[in-house]
Amino acid sequence: MTITYQLVHRKRTPQGLRIVAAGFTNPFDAHIERVTISDDGQSIYLENNIDNLGVSKFQFIFTSEESDLLLVSPDPQVINRGTL
Repeated sequence: MTITYQLVHRKRTPQGLRIVAAGFTNPFDAHIERVTISDDGQSIYLENNIDNLGVSKFQFIFTSEESDLLLVSPDPQVINRGTL
């Protein structure tokens, strides 16, 4: 299953904001198997192995034209609960 996150720009969004990576707090939990980012940096795709139950926690890493500093998102998570 592919989970897609897409940037939504608002008035206060830094100029040229792009997704550059995802950082995982538990990278070897076998939930997220692969991460890809769109060429324009506006979307990130997580390949989720839904057969493995549990929680995968991660943060998105961003860059912008306004600063050389990298930005880190609040921590979304994926919860695999099995068949409902």
